[in-house]
Amino acid sequence: ALVHDEYGHFEGIVTPADILEAITGVFRADLDAGDEENAVKREDGSWLLAGYMQADEMADVLGIDLPENRDYETVAGYVLSHMHHLPATGECVDAQGWRFEVVDLDGRRIDKLIATRLPGGHREIVR
Repeated sequence: ALVHDEYGHFEGIVTPADILEAITGVFRADLDAGDEENAVKREDGSWLLAGYMQADEMADVLGIDLPENRDYETVAGYVLSHMHHLPATGECVDAQGWRFEVVDLDGRRIDKLIATRLPGGHREIVR
């Protein structure tokens, strides 16, 4: 299908694979050999998360609920919304039964985090 904007200008082509990806997420075949995964489960049960990972994807992985109206789209944004400041490496914040530790910064960007389930961690619904 050809895609046009509201002014009639050609924007691109939508393929059946594009539609399936929009519904189901990124296909494994789309990941290049050099691409990192957004979430990697570690031996201790914690998760190594990429800061650029979509917040909805993180919520699915960790089994937490996110508010529909929010000011962030990524895991880094989620953590910043709880910390209220730019963290330093090693800083932690607890949210919804998980501890999020900033393990790598790239300048002022949160690059990697570790999410660890808190003992007795329970699911809270954020509204």
